Amino acid sequence: MSKRKQKLSIYDLGRIPVTEVAREESVGTLKQYRERLARENKESADRLQNAIAEKQAEGSRIMKECLEVSAPLKKKFWLKPLGQLKACLKDEEAFDELFLEKTTEDVDSNAVYDIVQAFLDNVPSLTGWSLDDQSHRRFNLYVACQVLNDVVITPESLLVMMNRCLSLGIFEGHSSFDEALAPRVQPRRVVPVEEPRESLEDFESIDTTSRDGSRRATNLAENLYVTEMIPVATAWVESIQKFYGFSPDSDTLRRVSDWIERNNLNRLAPQTYDAARRFLVSSGYWPESCLMETEKFNLSLEAIDTSRLTVAQRNDLNRRELQAREADAARFSQ
Repeated sequence: MSKRKQKLSIYDLGRIPVTEVAREESVGTLKQYRERLARENKESADRLQNAIAEKQAEGSRIMKECLEVSAPLKKKFWLKPLGQLKACLKDEEAFDELFLEKTTEDVDSNAVYDIVQAFLDNVPSLTGWSLDDQSHRRFNLYVACQVLNDVVITPESLLVMMNRCLSLGIFEGHSSFDEALAPRVQPRRVVPVEEPRESLEDFESIDTTSRDGSRRATNLAENLYVTEMIPVATAWVESIQKFYGFSPDSDTLRRVSDWIERNNLNRLAPQTYDAARRFLVSSGYWPESCLMETEKFNLSLEAIDTSRLTVAQRNDLNRRELQAREADAARFSQ
């Protein structure tokens, strides 16, 4: 026979076991508490500001590397005759990604024209360079290509574009530099500070039992990972430029990064970027010309029932496979 559960009354409360609760240590006076709180808030804000500065510096370094990598192909394109340039501003290799602000809003072409012409009038005082009419037309086409890719046109963004064009040397023979016109920039005395590079040994020595230690270990792991990833990703961009004739833009690089993260792939493995190239083709972002000949051949096999092939058909497939391998060998041996 089961026993009925006995209800507790107010007289039974003294027999209930009590669990001790840890109490927060004394914070001292109200003034001391406020000082400690202000100090912690400042330390937290300083850590956040330092983290932001580090990310901005890393972003600037990556953008600089991308611009250096794409420079040879951009120079080759923008040195074409003016008549050819005007007809191919919408080509993928025409756009020079400078990481400027973009907008999808409608653009007033007359307002853009006025801004560009006012800027060109001030180019000598802004850069020290004097450009002739042909260079003005070439720069106008360069700006038009930026507008077609949603870049916001301001005097500041135009100066970035002009400096890029000057660094590429696309005004060769149609420009002259006058040091007397160049803006004077007061040099600042910079004392170089040698900061030790953090390594895997530093990572292993961090005490991750504390919150600050765990945070530092996470940040260091990310920095080490990015340091190793940059050469691999840069080599991939260079191979695309060399063997397929165009530069991946920032949207494509962001799409590749998201795809790698979504599929939990190794960013340090060159095979990952080959797979990313095939993904971009299969998704319709890149043309089929971005596939290797052997990859095209393998895709064609998927539509064939190889179990019913005649001897002649098998010989034809073997011949096509050999031709694809030879074509790839010729292309990638350059």
